[in-house]
Amino acid sequence: MYMSQHAFTPVPSKFDLWVPYNRNYMTLTSRAPGAVLSRILRLRDEPEKFMAVGLWTDRDVAAQWTSSAEAALGAKPSIDQGLYDGFPMTWTRWELVDFAWGLEGRAALAAPGLFVQHVTRTVSPERIETRQTFNRAVMSLMARRPGFVSGETYRGHRNDRLLTIYTFKDEVCAAEDPPAELAMFLRAADATGFSPQAPAPVSLNCSVFESVWGPEADSVQQFLGAAA
Repeated sequence: MYMSQHAFTPVPSKFDLWVPYNRNYMTLTSRAPGAVLSRILRLRDEPEKFMAVGLWTDRDVAAQWTSSAEAALGAKPSIDQGLYDGFPMTWTRWELVDFAWGLEGRAALAAPGLFVQHVTRTVSPERIETRQTFNRAVMSLMARRPGFVSGETYRGHRNDRLLTIYTFKDEVCAAEDPPAELAMFLRAADATGFSPQAPAPVSLNCSVFESVWGPEADSVQQFLGAAA
């Protein structure tokens, strides 16, 4: 599956106008053909900044929605009211390579107050498969952690980055010590040299500001079945 992410900042003085606009646009996206899951993440340390994370069945359907008359009509209020004037957006493209539900289950992903750890790593192309294997093992153990809702790993379109999104029921759950089996695995990975060495990741703490499932929500379960 394809994921499009863009970082953006609404004009601070127009935030109260942006909130209903964003909700309306998310509602339109929830009915877009090929849409799986759309989320708006708000950075905890810089609350004026946001990231839109849109998961689609593939890149073509995402491009079709972006160029559609309905999307253009939905975006028109932001242009007319200058909701992003002076604050350029940054776009990145990703491919979903791993997904895991936690003990909280799928329904929890729509609950209010969710806390997200958004972690981006630069990985050399010759090491990316090793890093993915490591991430997959960590995710399997994280899935048994109380308060853990879901985890996703994405590969950058240039094959040189991995993005992992960990979602927790709240910040308290995220701050708890990892399960003993995860700590044991990490120690063993370090001792054997399996733990991939790479530049320090860029980690952002976020809140889920808005989240809507699309008509292809069941594609997540299909992905899990195919990856099993």
